[in-house]
Amino acid sequence: MRANFPLLLALLILIPAVSAYNPNYTINLSTSDIARVNQSMVQDPTNGSSIPWDLWVPSGLIGLGLVILALCKPRIQKMDYETDIILSVLAWPFCWYFTWGCLTSVDRIAGVAITSTNGVTVMITQHILYTFGILGAICVCGCIVAGFITAILVSQFNLFKEREEQFKVAQQKQKQEE
Repeated sequence: MRANFPLLLALLILIPAVSAYNPNYTINLSTSDIARVNQSMVQDPTNGSSIPWDLWVPSGLIGLGLVILALCKPRIQKMDYETDIILSVLAWPFCWYFTWGCLTSVDRIAGVAITSTNGVTVMITQHILYTFGILGAICVCGCIVAGFITAILVSQFNLFKEREEQFKVAQQKQKQEE
């Protein structure tokens, strides 16, 4: 840190010298000037509540991957059960987000264009809204299954703890008999 201090001090001294001053910039506009800032026209039947395609697809894949990982990962020690329970609970929000997108609408940007004429620049984006009703119903069942998987993992964890305690008690009895 001490070696970098002179460099940091030099940079801090140089920062105030940088200026964004432009002599051609005027704050006042004349009466003949026209200024438009971010004029947007939107035709969205969902009022902005659709889920972006780029977030929807990975959320489904992550949720499915976490559920599969929680189910297929070998459980040998107590910590393995705890990790699997955490993984299965982490899958819930991803599954819910994916399901919500299926039941409402998913927005995919199909095209983007920018054009300019007579000093007016227009940006156009073309969106396609998808609704996956049948997949949404399947995903609702999948969310319920994800909850059951977590419950199964918790019950397996409790069973593992009981067996571990019974094994310890049996070992203590065996040591006492010897």
